[in-house]
Amino acid sequence: MNYARWLLFLVAATNASAQDKNPYDGEWLIKIERNAYRGEADLTITGTDGTYRRRLVGGKDDPCAKREIPITITKATADELEYTIYGSKALAGCPDGQVTMKKAADGTLEGSVSNGAKFKQIKK
Repeated sequence: MNYARWLLFLVAATNASAQDKNPYDGEWLIKIERNAYRGEADLTITGTDGTYRRRLVGGKDDPCAKREIPITITKATADELEYTIYGSKALAGCPDGQVTMKKAADGTLEGSVSNGAKFKQIKK
């Protein structure tokens, strides 16, 4: 391998490694608001994927609650986080959703889901 190819390979490998780092890796608590509904969920992020698990609230019979639902991170920058929740992969009929979050001054993330729910994401 000549020097130019080796240098190009090294730069590409370094860039790929830097892109894999996600500043939001870890465990999060999500506070959910949608119309009169108030709830919570647990979120785990590891690199470009993770899991979402909505907690059961008010004793309602909800087959989608308490299920571990896969997510895929679509954007993770210092100021923004976007991910897709794949409820339908956990159970047919559970909703999928696109989540868009922005970093707040207090270090939490605030945003919304494509279904209109408001999310506040707090690091555990």
